[in-house]
Amino acid sequence: KMSTSMKCDANECNGPKTMRPEKKAKQERTRENIEAEIRELKERLAQLESELENKKQKEDSSSLEQERQHEKENDNSTDNHNVTCTSGNCYSSSVEEKKSSTKLTPDQISRYSRQLLLSDGFGVTGQQTLLQSKILVIGAGGIGSTLLYYLASCGIGHITIVDFDDVEMSNLHRQIIHSQEKVGVNKAVSAAASLQTLNPTIDVTTVTEPLTHENALELVSAHDLVVDACDNPRTRYILNDACVLANKVLVSGSAMGTEGQLTVYDCRFEDDDDDDDDDTMDGINHNGDDRKYAEKKKETRRKRRGPCYRCLYPHINASEGCKSCSDNGVLGPVPGLIGILQSVEVMKILTGIGTTMDKRLIMYDSLSCSFFSLKKTPPNPKCAVCSPNFSTIKSMEDSQKINAIARGPNNIVNEKDRTSSSASSSQHNASSTMSVTNLPSNLQISCKEYHEKYKSKNDKPHVLLDVRVKRQYEMCALDNSINIPLNEIKEKIEEIEKLSDRGTKPIFCLCRRGIASAEATRIIQDAIGAASHDGILSVYNIDGGLNAWVEEVDPSFPKY
Repeated sequence: KMSTSMKCDANECNGPKTMRPEKKAKQERTRENIEAEIRELKERLAQLESELENKKQKEDSSSLEQERQHEKENDNSTDNHNVTCTSGNCYSSSVEEKKSSTKLTPDQISRYSRQLLLSDGFGVTGQQTLLQSKILVIGAGGIGSTLLYYLASCGIGHITIVDFDDVEMSNLHRQIIHSQEKVGVNKAVSAAASLQTLNPTIDVTTVTEPLTHENALELVSAHDLVVDACDNPRTRYILNDACVLANKVLVSGSAMGTEGQLTVYDCRFEDDDDDDDDDTMDGINHNGDDRKYAEKKKETRRKRRGPCYRCLYPHINASEGCKSCSDNGVLGPVPGLIGILQSVEVMKILTGIGTTMDKRLIMYDSLSCSFFSLKKTPPNPKCAVCSPNFSTIKSMEDSQKINAIARGPNNIVNEKDRTSSSASSSQHNASSTMSVTNLPSNLQISCKEYHEKYKSKNDKPHVLLDVRVKRQYEMCALDNSINIPLNEIKEKIEEIEKLSDRGTKPIFCLCRRGIASAEATRIIQDAIGAASHDGILSVYNIDGGLNAWVEEVDPSFPKY
């Protein structure tokens, strides 16, 4: 039998519950608040729809006739539908204005409602601007990943992605737009697929070739705004020159190691506000030719809104070539943050809200979680590309001549196409950040040949000298290798001489890509030629380094 106390407990559990008055009142207040918020949202949406309807009704018959005439011209013109294909990759070569309804669709209102509701935001008009905009993004890597995601999610109508590189496993810790299943796929194609999954209502175009002086101006001219998310100086200079020549705004971002930076280059022309009786040209003898004098006077009064990239960095720095993520590393979230900041600048520029970064440059230090803002200098009056009176870069052909010495995509060797020819060695050395002399063929050996002669079962006595920096050597290394970083080679020649056992053991220099090892080989060979270290008999560079080792000998060796 159940005890009396237990029965009471059971009755309390199964019997009707009485809610305390104060709890009931609290729930009613919560319900009232929710209902009030819902009513407010409905009223706001009704207001937006009313504004759209009023705007549509205000369109007069003349504007409608103009639009019909414009459509007729587009139908009759083949140029407006011109598509240029290069290496199987197509992009529009003309600026074709999007035709969109002045009224947002219910799906668009629902998708973008949270940014439409911003009290200090851009509203319906700004959203329509985003939907009609065409943005060119150079690079779908660490910076481009977050940048592209937010451009697509906010409703940029057309995005063109330019990237010739393929997704690698080493990209995935920071390039979040790609996945492991996309390893080996072109980055632009991979990114486009991710964007279409995120927002299938936008248009995405891919260009799977490098940005060069041949296609840059055409691509830039076909878009409303350009965003630089690349990782090499040559592309930055090419992109800057094309934007200046096409009169386009450039949003620039970069990241390296634990730091990043962001700015906007708006070097479009703006007219001087001074009146026509300005006397800046009074000292010029125009020999009675008033027309030429007036044109010259007008030219000198034109000025840029701000400096371009070349104004701040007029001279191409050879050491800039060493600043790459593959050599120096990068903290994953840093480029992602820069990409997010870039996307905000794009939205501000297109919609006209807020203050853009055209007059400032921001530097971000992740280790101290700090932002440092710098005021940019005025446009350089003697800039090679944006100066109204002293520019020497009048075309992309001029740009090519000046930018040829900068490190860029054309210097990057495709490991799949590697050969042991001297031409391949020349490509390697061209991308070196140091002044590496092209080595003669008798000082080079392929990974396959080295493995067959010295690392196979015979294992002939030799010295395998790994010249990578210590942190890379600790990541992975071949068995029985000795680590002496490249910057220590000269001061440790005597130690290398001892390792060579007075010339009885040949020395083989190795690095990640065969670039630093080529320089080490040259240094050691010069020491042999100077007869100051006759204890070293021979030295060779292992062409292609560890990356080639993976391709030619051991696919299981880590590639980074």
